[in-house]
Amino acid sequence: MTHSFQREQAMYVHAGLNTIGLICSWVGFAMAHYYQKEKWGIKFWQPHTYVGMLTLVLYTLEWLLGAAYGLLRARKVLTASYRVI
Repeated sequence: MTHSFQREQAMYVHAGLNTIGLICSWVGFAMAHYYQKEKWGIKFWQPHTYVGMLTLVLYTLEWLLGAAYGLLRARKVLTASYRVI
């Protein structure tokens, strides 16, 4: 019982840290875009920028899928994947 409670707490901490990371990533992306546009008047055009945008989109998609899995698991719709194996 103690192990399960610690696991639940760890999952909430993990979700919270991922949420903070996602918000900071989007804020950093917006700030970089704004600074670049204000300083040089150009939009994103470098390949490095597109790789960063793709990474941010994939990270957001991963967060959304993880949040959906966590909500469904919390409502007992899904069982833990390690118990199925």
